[in-house]
Amino acid sequence: MFRINPLIRWIAIGVLSALSLAASFRAITSLAKGMPSRSISLAVARPKTDSLSLPPAFHLTPATPSLAQKPQASIAPATAPSSKALPPLNLPQKPQASIAPATAPVRVVPMVAPASIPVANSPVIRVKVASSPTSLTIATSNQGAIVLPDGQAAVGLVPSQSYLVSIARGGILIGDQVFPNGVMLQPGANGLTWVAGYWYRGRVRLVWDAGQLNAVNEVDLEHYLYGVLGAEMPSDWEAEALKAQAIVARSYALTLIEEPISSYWDLGNDESNQCYRGVETETNRTIAAVAATHRTVLVKEGRIFRSQYASTDAISQEAHGGIGKSMSQAGAQKLATQGATMLQILGYYYPGSGLGVLNLSQAAS
Repeated sequence: MFRINPLIRWIAIGVLSALSLAASFRAITSLAKGMPSRSISLAVARPKTDSLSLPPAFHLTPATPSLAQKPQASIAPATAPSSKALPPLNLPQKPQASIAPATAPVRVVPMVAPASIPVANSPVIRVKVASSPTSLTIATSNQGAIVLPDGQAAVGLVPSQSYLVSIARGGILIGDQVFPNGVMLQPGANGLTWVAGYWYRGRVRLVWDAGQLNAVNEVDLEHYLYGVLGAEMPSDWEAEALKAQAIVARSYALTLIEEPISSYWDLGNDESNQCYRGVETETNRTIAAVAATHRTVLVKEGRIFRSQYASTDAISQEAHGGIGKSMSQAGAQKLATQGATMLQILGYYYPGSGLGVLNLSQAAS
């Protein structure tokens, strides 16, 4: 019988095994190419939010002011979180706004000759800027002081350190000391005051009235208008529209100084009066518009005219009666984009009115 060399036999077996594996691999590859691809996603079961409840230890309860706090010799800064350093001062630019060009031509209405309006001194306006039934946070940007209602400085304040204000028996609690109602927060020279999230020029009086702790910003009228313009009208609008807005806002504010809303403040800081957010809404262009119209007001029949305004013609008509009583801010911008001047804008919306200038030198004693 013919015998195969063992070495040759083992080589042949190895070659056959390799060929068999290669064939199997090609079959598997061909099968895989014909299968559709799929992605696998994992579904994670999440509890419904309305079924969640915090353990009792994590339920928050509102803080209530102490009624038994005794006056101390000095003021201690508020504890966390109100003792955190306040954000740095910055004057953000208003976001840009666009408005469709007007299609109607500008109607020019002559203004009455300017008049001179005597005033006792540079007007200071009182604006309620914050109100709370429980507490407020205050600070000064530099070395400030708590001033008593009689004008005497009581205690100094650390620059940019926040203090918690609440109500205590017998007065207003600031830090750990009680002061009489009507106490004043006075910053140093060129300093600002911080109340409930905003920086303000001037000083702030704290008044407890009708169940509310109120912060009233007492500020020079012209400085007040810097912030009003930026809060009421985009500061990148036409310069003539901004100047018209400055005169209208100044006139409106002066009539409320003469006939204040409250014995403690002349007006508020929202849409019911004039929007005002302190230095946050000031820009170079709002300051320039106020400066260009310095002490200029609208006058009608020998008195400062309560010039009302609204964002659009429709709202101006609905809320105030429209032309003759109220200016549309969007309309003022449209007229300005057509080339109308400040005088033409004011003449269009307040026919029969004129411009007056607050004259400090002719003030009656």
